[in-house]
Amino acid sequence: MKVPIQLKYFFFVYILAISTFEFFFRISQPATYLLFPLSAASFYYFKKRFDYSVLVIILPFFLAFSLQHVLYDTPIYFAFSLIIRILAVYLSVKIIGIEFIRIFINTIKVISYFSIFFYLIQYVPAIHNIMISISEHFTNLGSQPETVIDRPNFIIYAIQQMEEGGPKLYRNSGPFWEPGLFVVFLNIAFFFNTFYHKELFSKTNTIFLINILSTLSTTGFIVLLMIFITYIIIFKSLNIQYKILLILILISCIPAIFSLSFMSKKINDQIGQSDLSYSRFGAAVVHWKIIQDYPYAGLPNDNNKTYSKYSDNISPNGITEIFVRYGVIAGFIYYFILFLSCGTIMYMLGNPHYGIYLFIILVTLIMSQTIGTSPIYWSFVLNLTILGDKEKNLLRLKRLIEIERLKANFNIPRN
Repeated sequence: MKVPIQLKYFFFVYILAISTFEFFFRISQPATYLLFPLSAASFYYFKKRFDYSVLVIILPFFLAFSLQHVLYDTPIYFAFSLIIRILAVYLSVKIIGIEFIRIFINTIKVISYFSIFFYLIQYVPAIHNIMISISEHFTNLGSQPETVIDRPNFIIYAIQQMEEGGPKLYRNSGPFWEPGLFVVFLNIAFFFNTFYHKELFSKTNTIFLINILSTLSTTGFIVLLMIFITYIIIFKSLNIQYKILLILILISCIPAIFSLSFMSKKINDQIGQSDLSYSRFGAAVVHWKIIQDYPYAGLPNDNNKTYSKYSDNISPNGITEIFVRYGVIAGFIYYFILFLSCGTIMYMLGNPHYGIYLFIILVTLIMSQTIGTSPIYWSFVLNLTILGDKEKNLLRLKRLIEIERLKANFNIPRN
């Protein structure tokens, strides 16, 4: 039985929202528990095939949390609740199926249109004040009444304030909790769309680019350059001289980009704070100390009480945070599975041998965000299980049809 496309969009948007939206992310865990019966019922109703290999994927993380119970007396139900959360994402990913990439692109595209609209009109002071007034009627789910929320929002857009002493520009965060998180998914969508349509500059990519620029994100700009270079390297339609020229032009743009006032200030602040916990580099140092103390099972899951022993305020560094949460062994397994899954995703994009490029981009993007353990990033990991023989045959047939159409367009004789 075919799954309605509307249901596929529902599951994807649900996972994205509870992982990243300012309005929803505080209820991520209970919302994931609710997702489990919804996805399980849909999985059963539409007669999807359960891949028992997913249990092998879950096992190392279950063992890590179980070891936390044995060594540090954390509740054992943490380990079993982790299974439920991962299975909920797995069932949802299987329901979405090979439409995952197209749904990802279309969802971020719709968000981008709304976001750039609200981003631009807020420069009119009267409209900005109206937006703030509207946001006062929305209480973020899971937030305590006495909590002061510094990111006012009205579900589909989170309003950022201008930084004191910085450029007189707003930063576009879309509905996400900050611009740096919005740019993570903009860059992924830009990458997917580029390789889905084999085209770097398109209408959809243009709206992604405009939103990326409006986030004023250092990491976002760096990853965008990486995507440009990846495109130049991979696509053989560009001759070698043209590729070298484009790469040189992009490299020459790096000093100009980093010289922008907001870029240079942010980078200098990070370097200047490298011995402090509140910087990307300092966070890695603190995480390394934690990993040395808890190498096998990861940091005990005790509502960050143990975390606070190392620092009062630790800046996000999602790369090293994986090892903090799951331990060294499960951490490396996480990245290995993510690497394999990137190969599966690139297979769906028609470039099965270039998973390493997507892997580098996904890992680079979480350096400034702690979302590697979120449902949306687990959906990337669990894409490894998305393709059965039927789906692979459909994708092969689709590519053969595309090749035949190209041959017909260019009058190339068939073999």
